[in-house]
Amino acid sequence: MSRWNALKKTCRMCTRLRTQRGGSRMGYLLDALWCSVRHGASPENYFVLRFFDLPDWQRAAFLTSGRSGALDRALNRNAAAAEKEALANKARFLTVFAPDVRRTHVYAPEADFAAFCAFLDGNDTFFLKPVGGTMGRGIERCRSAAVSDRAAFYDDCRAQRLLLEAPIRQHPALEALSPGCVNSVRVNAARGHDGRVRLIGACLKCGGKDAATDNFHTGGIAYPLELTSGRVSGPGRSNTDLGDYAHHPASGAYLPGFQVPFWPALTACVYRAMDRVPGMGYVGWDIAVTPDGPELIEGNWHWPGGNIIQFDGVGKYPLSGTVQVKPMKNILTENKLVKNLRAYPVLHKRWCDYIQGVRELPEGFTAEQLFHDYLKVRRSNPEKRVSMSEYMIFGFYGLTTAQQKQYLTDVEATLLMRPYNSAAEPYLKSKVTFLKNFTQFVSRGWLYLPESDLAAFDAFVHQYHNIALKPQYSSCCLLYTSPSPRDA
Repeated sequence: MSRWNALKKTCRMCTRLRTQRGGSRMGYLLDALWCSVRHGASPENYFVLRFFDLPDWQRAAFLTSGRSGALDRALNRNAAAAEKEALANKARFLTVFAPDVRRTHVYAPEADFAAFCAFLDGNDTFFLKPVGGTMGRGIERCRSAAVSDRAAFYDDCRAQRLLLEAPIRQHPALEALSPGCVNSVRVNAARGHDGRVRLIGACLKCGGKDAATDNFHTGGIAYPLELTSGRVSGPGRSNTDLGDYAHHPASGAYLPGFQVPFWPALTACVYRAMDRVPGMGYVGWDIAVTPDGPELIEGNWHWPGGNIIQFDGVGKYPLSGTVQVKPMKNILTENKLVKNLRAYPVLHKRWCDYIQGVRELPEGFTAEQLFHDYLKVRRSNPEKRVSMSEYMIFGFYGLTTAQQKQYLTDVEATLLMRPYNSAAEPYLKSKVTFLKNFTQFVSRGWLYLPESDLAAFDAFVHQYHNIALKPQYSSCCLLYTSPSPRDA
């Protein structure tokens, strides 16, 4: 994409944001351009990953288009040409990955007329696909009965080098979500320096309200999946609006908590696929789930999409355990505060509001003296981003610069957590997932309403005198239950 086309796309995205969210179109434009330069973020990254709501240090943890492209070049550059061809050419893909492909197919340029006609006789409907197409472009759904002149159709398919594929029969549980198309699972996998394959992220791709395919770029909706269980961990998103789709717009099905069938077999399928292309280091795999188990659809190695596997709000950059994680020093220095003198009045007002809540000032200091010393601490330690409360609690006003550097601030802890804890975060982010995984360490009673019935709910509220209603995703709150007087 040329810079001019990218700018036009960014402007259209900013106009959409102003319409759907309000705010300044120019403000969105300047921020999006900054994200493009600083984080390699495309307009779609900015829109669907909600960069406009994230501070810059959080944006640094996301796998943007620019970072995905860099990882593609770094991890796939040593792959053999035959391996790249196996993923780029749909006909070649079906041959190389035949053990995990169940659907019948015929590649017109390599099939004789008899085999071509046999395929039409065996399938009432089929898909016509260009072997090198991406994002669902050029795919047509056809009916065998509509082909009146098979010889001419055969010659035309050969000339255009088209692949004919039988439809995939998906699992009934997935059919109920969006019956208009095959709903597939995307799993991004990467090969580490030790040769081990690691799963980076996953999502469930569903067709939109009127979409014929599950492709995210043609109206599909993507739902985040827990890598450990294959359960939908939150609402889905589209690339056309800012809505959060807990319920599917076509079927009305409630997706959070939905269990993808055959999940252990599906992840095993990904590992087998990576073993067949040992030179590839970073691939996004699309997998259908049939009544008999998982079936490979395709592998995306060139700029594998990072948007749809990050809708859980957990950035996947750098790829945990795969690309060498940056040293703490680099993580911090790359996220230094941008010095802006115009922000001084704002910071001074925040300080005045904060210091009013401090019961007692340190001996020998006035509020104004402390403020200027706080500014000095911020300038001396830009990477630490010392908050006002940390400045007072840790007593930075009485420490040397060397002593101040020994403290771990909240910002430093967060920056450190993102790359090192990304794989474990799904265990802790959702309260329901936490309670399920740490049941042996939890003595309090709990109930997750979407997975319970009225009888269980009635029994729970009669068992406990005090209960707390909590959203699944939140922080800074406590849960307390006490025995009911009825128990006594």
